[in-house]
Amino acid sequence: MNTTLRLNQFVTGFFIATILTVGSAGSFGKEPTAVTAESIVELLQKRQLVLSQLVRVQTEAYRNGETGIESVVQARQQLLLVKLELATSHEERIKLLERSIKLASELEKLAEAKHKSGNGSAADILSSQSDRLKVEIRLVRERQKKKQG
Repeated sequence: MNTTLRLNQFVTGFFIATILTVGSAGSFGKEPTAVTAESIVELLQKRQLVLSQLVRVQTEAYRNGETGIESVVQARQQLLLVKLELATSHEERIKLLERSIKLASELEKLAEAKHKSGNGSAADILSSQSDRLKVEIRLVRERQKKKQG
């Protein structure tokens, strides 16, 4: 079974599960209830797991030439945002950003290798560079926040 088909099945299953969960909660047509901080964290953790799987699937699909680099970049950015939201300290956010830069650099090298072999585009390289630089900027800002207190 190819990666694109698996991704489509995963996304379809995710949406069906979401619809069933929302529908079973009886929330259609009713006012939303107050969501506790604990349930938000639980939802963020579930989203982190889903996005981690999506990053793996999209990265493999990119390696196999089944998708463009933008899908990988987008999935990684979403995952990073969730992880940063779950982080509770500047130190934790800094470590996450440093790790993300390493992963972005690896993706950049993969894009360069694919381009050299004729299986990738210059746009993929530029997109991966832009993504890495975006995270580097965020890291500098987070370090400044830490110094300011």
